[in-house]
Amino acid sequence: MLECKVCGTKFNAIVEKHYVARDNGKTGFAVALGSNDEERLYDAFDCPACGCQVIAKERKRSYIHYTPDTLLLRLLQFNPIKMTSMAVNL
Repeated sequence: MLECKVCGTKFNAIVEKHYVARDNGKTGFAVALGSNDEERLYDAFDCPACGCQVIAKERKRSYIHYTPDTLLLRLLQFNPIKMTSMAVNL
């Protein structure tokens, strides 16, 4: 059960409403100027009453930034036959 810190509404965390919030440690105008990778990832939900973001917990896995090229190479390592046929169909 989660509780909104703004309006006090208590609600259940539903998987369909879950998303991952990212934080790069910057606020305000500095966010627009920088393109640093995210330092922290959070499991988040929106309050059904007021719409505020409610952070459930910080994710304990590391965030790995992939570019499209490195992602394709990484996927090819796991299943080269299937991914090669997908690349040919593109």
